[in-house]
Amino acid sequence: MWLAGPIVWALHLAVVYGAESFACSRGSAAAHSVLGAMATLVALVMLAILVVQASGRRRVANGATFMDRVAVWLGVAGMAGVIASYLPVLMIPACLSPA
Repeated sequence: MWLAGPIVWALHLAVVYGAESFACSRGSAAAHSVLGAMATLVALVMLAILVVQASGRRRVANGATFMDRVAVWLGVAGMAGVIASYLPVLMIPACLSPA
């Protein structure tokens, strides 16, 4: 469970950029932005659930174990990675042909 943060981030990265490739091959840049937004929302919700669950276990157990702390911090790092990998999708238009 403690590696879920990086795994979700890697899957998000593959889905977002795979969706761009797929949408551009079909000639639909609008589909890319919708798929990217949906993938980002799903990934952030999954990571938030991971962080809340790992934090909750710490409170119930009256003392955090090292692996619970690792799960929380990797979940937070995964959230930062998801946001950082989605920012270029927002800033750079999809399906640009090389000049």
